[in-house]
Amino acid sequence: MWSSLLASSKVALLSGSGRDLRGFFQTLTHFAVHTRAGSVLWCDGDHGFDPYEMAELNLTSGFAADDGADRVLIKRCMTPFQWDSVLTRHLPEKIGQTETALVIATPFDRLWSHEEIQDWEQEDYTRFSLASLQATAKRENVPILLGVDMERWWKTHPTLARITQEGVDVRWRIEWMQGRWRAVREDGEIVDPMLRRSVTLLDYLPEEEKVAEATAVVPTKRKMRGEFRTRIVHPMAR
Repeated sequence: MWSSLLASSKVALLSGSGRDLRGFFQTLTHFAVHTRAGSVLWCDGDHGFDPYEMAELNLTSGFAADDGADRVLIKRCMTPFQWDSVLTRHLPEKIGQTETALVIATPFDRLWSHEEIQDWEQEDYTRFSLASLQATAKRENVPILLGVDMERWWKTHPTLARITQEGVDVRWRIEWMQGRWRAVREDGEIVDPMLRRSVTLLDYLPEEEKVAEATAVVPTKRKMRGEFRTRIVHPMAR
């Protein structure tokens, strides 16, 4: 389904709004846990991982709420210095100790843009972390995905956005459209695995009949965080 985004030995940039990236990475984590061997290592720069949403994805897919929870390992950071330590030291060490299916670092940009560090420090940290992640991906043969709101970053920190844009192997844009996730690669490739499930017999009607039938169609509503709350018997591993 999402295997095109999980190319081993590659560092990929996934661009989208912060809200969309959080939701998409939950979906991608669920996919990796249930289709690949090893753990998902989530480097969390803004407390974005939601165990309740993960539980809901499990339940709607026919699994127990806490299925795979022990293979989702979260490392949360609050300062640029913690972010640097996690990406350049702790992450390579953990991958060496744990079979890894996927690494997520999101939002990659937030702590590098922090006012606590000077402009030249922001640039140095960004360059050094990207070089370290590239080396880790190739040495350990794992996919590493960076989540960034590039539209915003180009406006607020264009130098950091350019360094990141040039420092990855592949770039994707993540979109939420008509009740499903879609990924568009820079070369035009589109990954839209849920498209076929959204097609109904109404799509084959002549245009004039579609108008008449439209009032009977209830559009799919995206589930918002907070609508569902599921108790997890065994909490997510940290």
